[in-house]
Amino acid sequence: MPSINSIVVASLLALGAIAAPSHSHESRNGEEKRNGGYCLSNSQAQQIATNYGNLIAGYTKELADAALSPNFVDYSESVNSLINSCPQGSAAITLPLLSPSFSNRSQFELGQGQQAPINFQQLNLWHSCDAVIIRWETTNTANITDVKPVIGLITMETCKAPDGNQFPYYIDTVYSEFDAAAWLQNIQAAGFSAAAAAPTKPATKRRSKLAKENNITAEEEAEIQEAFNLFATPDASDESALTRHDVRRCLVALNTPPANPAEMVELLETVDPENTERVSYERFLAIAAMKLRARHDDPDTHDEDVARAYRLFTKGEARDITLNDLRRVARELREDVSDDVLKDMIREATGGGLGGVGAEDFEGVMKRAGVFA
Repeated sequence: MPSINSIVVASLLALGAIAAPSHSHESRNGEEKRNGGYCLSNSQAQQIATNYGNLIAGYTKELADAALSPNFVDYSESVNSLINSCPQGSAAITLPLLSPSFSNRSQFELGQGQQAPINFQQLNLWHSCDAVIIRWETTNTANITDVKPVIGLITMETCKAPDGNQFPYYIDTVYSEFDAAAWLQNIQAAGFSAAAAAPTKPATKRRSKLAKENNITAEEEAEIQEAFNLFATPDASDESALTRHDVRRCLVALNTPPANPAEMVELLETVDPENTERVSYERFLAIAAMKLRARHDDPDTHDEDVARAYRLFTKGEARDITLNDLRRVARELREDVSDDVLKDMIREATGGGLGGVGAEDFEGVMKRAGVFA
């Protein structure tokens, strides 16, 4: 099954041709406000930059929950390249280029929570009404004498946070690039990663009895265990368990969220029938394994993926895909596509018009492109 990111790329390709990378951004009059109906002040932009810097310099889950939107996504070719070259922490998995480094806030919390603190220094800041860009530097990515400084740029798109949140604005989407080569040289010099290790055949993990009983692989069990450990807390007998509230968060971290509130109620009745408010690892694994199997076996899963790709174009709003949406996605994919080509993409999808691309037209393009039969 294609990844959601590959589906987005394929859908853009299906609508027309793509060309060379672009680093340009739309200019906007300083008084113009974005769809969110707000315009960040200098101090608000600085608070957003400070929040993200603090998450990198000294991560805490409390700050992540207050500073990042529940739908947070982090894109970074630098992070993906670094993880693929030298994975650190059990949450580090191979990531294809152009795929999100973290697809949601729970994944960010799991991955960033395993990283050592660094001295994150902000060098410059720029902002628009709803986006903040910072240039930053760190000088202690490894505990060595001749450490190479690492400099990068981060673009943060924001959205309004609900009333009562610690901060008025969430960081919704991050695009981050930095000198991954210097970072990799530092950790190689510190002995954390071989500079040029000969390829070896990965050891095959043996399935536990629990994995066999629930018909999942050892790798899938490890994935479930990581998500469980992220949210579990000890009970009176010092046994780790989840609260009922955290069951859903764990499932989201596994990319297997409940389909609807009714399914969530059913799952909670399964894992905690006596309403003790505590869910053991064994019971959570049973429903997580069931969700993983359903994700693999469902022949209609591609419909969900098409819908998710469509929502990425519209930023989750119930509306048609517009020319501005295509511009934004092209920028996020670092593709320099002229307005004439983008307009041709709209015409291709709609059969000649320049109106919005509806869900039915979008799915038709995907099928004609061969993304799904």
